[in-house]
Amino acid sequence: MEIDEVKTLITERVDEVYKNLRTEQRRDEEFYELKFGKSIPLPKNMRVSLPNSARELVDIPLSHLLSGKVIATQPARRVGEEYEKMSMRVDGWLAGWIDMLLKESPSPLVMGMCYMLLRGEVVWKVVYDEDRWKSKDKLNNFPIRLIAVDPVKAFPHPTKGGRVIPINMVEHYKRTVGDIRETWGDLDALKSMRADAEVDWDEFWSDTQRCFLANGESIWEGGMQKNHYSFTPYVHFYAGLGQSSIDGDIETLARSIIYPYRDLLIIQARLLSQIESIIDLFAWPGVVKYGTFEVDHEIDFSQPGWEVRVSLPRAQAEIEFIRGLAPPQEVFALYGLVTSIIQGGGLQPAMRGEVAGRSGLQLEAAIGEGRRRWERTARNYENSLAVALGLGLRLIDTVIKEPVGIKTMEIKDGGKAVAGEVALKPTDINNYYVVDVSLEPEDEVETARRKALGADMQGRGVISWKGNLIRYHKMTPAQADEEIQRSLAEKFVMSSPEIASAMGFAAAEELGMLRELEGAEMAAEREKSEGKRLEKRGAPPIKQGPAYPAPGPAPYDMAASEIEQGLKNA
Repeated sequence: MEIDEVKTLITERVDEVYKNLRTEQRRDEEFYELKFGKSIPLPKNMRVSLPNSARELVDIPLSHLLSGKVIATQPARRVGEEYEKMSMRVDGWLAGWIDMLLKESPSPLVMGMCYMLLRGEVVWKVVYDEDRWKSKDKLNNFPIRLIAVDPVKAFPHPTKGGRVIPINMVEHYKRTVGDIRETWGDLDALKSMRADAEVDWDEFWSDTQRCFLANGESIWEGGMQKNHYSFTPYVHFYAGLGQSSIDGDIETLARSIIYPYRDLLIIQARLLSQIESIIDLFAWPGVVKYGTFEVDHEIDFSQPGWEVRVSLPRAQAEIEFIRGLAPPQEVFALYGLVTSIIQGGGLQPAMRGEVAGRSGLQLEAAIGEGRRRWERTARNYENSLAVALGLGLRLIDTVIKEPVGIKTMEIKDGGKAVAGEVALKPTDINNYYVVDVSLEPEDEVETARRKALGADMQGRGVISWKGNLIRYHKMTPAQADEEIQRSLAEKFVMSSPEIASAMGFAAAEELGMLRELEGAEMAAEREKSEGKRLEKRGAPPIKQGPAYPAPGPAPYDMAASEIEQGLKNA
C-alpha cells in the first residue's frame, strides 16, 4: 500500500466503519466514570446523585477473575522426556514474564481484563523494543513489550467472522507533541508547535508494511516501511458478551457488561436523586411563613418544584407552614427492586465482599461463582493472552534471534530468596509458539483442601504418588517425576547419619558457623582430657553406653528398600 491509501483507510475506519461502535463504547465509559448525570430526567432544581453500581459491574468481576494466579505454560510439542524438558524451560521463562507484567503500573494484564468487561473486546500489541534491548541499562532492557491497547483507539480490519491476528490494524488517538519528540525527535511536521499541544497520532501495521503518522504526516521519508516481523503484531478478541448482528453490525459483537443495564442504571440514579432531594427539602421542620395581616393580602409560598398561594380575608390572621415530608415508601420499594435486578443480573450478593479477605465458605463460593458467571469472558481472555504470549516467543525466534533473559526470584534451600535469571534461546522455541494460559482464582483454603484430598487418596492406595502430584498438585508429568526423585533422595540422605553429618558440616561452613563448631570440638576435647586425668588419679572410669543402637539392617539397605517401595507406589 502507498501512504495516500493508508490515509484514506484510516479515515474510513475511524469515521465510518467503527463510528457506531466507538460511540457505544464511549457511552459505556460515561456510565463507568459516573458522568451520565445529564441523562437523568429530573427538574433543574434537583441535584443528581449517582450510585456506584456501574463501576461495580466492572470492578467486581475484574477483582474476582484476577484474584488468583495467571499461569502461562507451553504444552509439550510431542510425547517424550526431551520435549517435556524443553517445555519446562519455556514455562519458567513465561512465569517470569507474567510476574514482570503484573508488577508494571498499570499492569497490562489487569487493563486487558478491564477492557474485556468495559469495552466488550481486548486488543493486545506485542512489539520488539530494539532501543531498549541495545541500551546499556541491562537491568531494564527486556526487549518485548506487551501492551493492552484501549479498543477505542484500535481499528482492526473488519473481517467477517473475525480473526485473532488481524489482517492489518490501525491505531488512531491524540498524543502530545512533547511525547512524540521524546520518542522520535523533532519532526518537520511538529517544529512550530508547543510541547503541550495535542495532534493526531496514527499507526498502520500489516504483515508486510508499517507506517506512523504525526499530525497527518509520515515520520519517515517515503512514508512506508517494511515490517520485519512478518506478522501483524496485534491480537483482537471479543469478550463474548454480544452476538453477531442480522445486519452485520460490528457493535453487536463488542457489547460491554454495562450495556444491558443502562436504562436500569438511569432509573436507579433518578430514584436515588428524588429520595435525596425530598429528604434534603423536607426532612427538618421549620417555619416557612409567619405574619399578621389586617387587609386583603396574597402570600406566596412557592418552593422548588411546587407552588402554593393563599388569599387572606380582610381580617387579622396568622399563618404558619411546617416542613416535614418523608419520601413515600413506594419510592424506596422501587429503588430496592431496581437495585436487586442490577445486582441479580451481574452481581450476586455473595460476590460483593472483598476478595482479599478470608471469609471461608463465602469467599470460596464467591470465587467459584465468579468463574462460572463470566466463563466465556474468562476463557476468551485466556485464549487472547495465550496468542499474545506466543507472538512474544515468535519475536525471539525469528526477529531478535538471541537469548533473552528475564529477572526472577529463586527460592534457595532454607527459604532465602535470591535474584536469578532465566534465559530463553531461539533453539528452545524452534518454531513452536503454542502457549496455554489459565486464570486460577483459587482461595488458599481450597488449595489446602485439594492437596489434603490427594494425600488421603494416595494413602488409601486409590491413586499413585505421581497421580496425586499431577491431579491434585497440578504438576506436569515431568515435574511430578522430578519431585518424586528429589523426595526419595532427601529420604535416602536423612537415613544415613554419615551423609547427614557431612551435609550439616557443609551447611555450617556456608553459614559461617565453623567457629562455633570448633569451639564445641575444643570443649569436647577438654572434657575428654579431664576424664583421662581423673582416671589416672584412680577415679572410677566413666561408663558410656554404645554410640549407636545394636547392629541391625544397614542404613543404606533401609534407604534402598524404601526407594524401591516408593518407585513401585509411584
